[in-house]
Amino acid sequence: MPEPGISQNHLRPEYTIGEKMEHLRGRSLTKKRRLALAEFALDMESLERFVRREPFHHLHECVFAVLVLENEAVDPRL
Repeated sequence: MPEPGISQNHLRPEYTIGEKMEHLRGRSLTKKRRLALAEFALDMESLERFVRREPFHHLHECVFAVLVLENEAVDPRL
């Protein structure tokens, strides 16, 4: 899955200074990336269950799992 890069078009002007851009690029996004991939996988699973016309409580399992993932603590600056 391609990862979006940090572009100067997406940042506030005070972050476009060279040293701050390097700091932003150097941060570890491992946890946030892992959570995003897990959420995507659960979204796909819920769609597949819907297409297979499984009972709604099976769909809700995926939805609740996504809600749990969204409650995990992640550095808000990422």
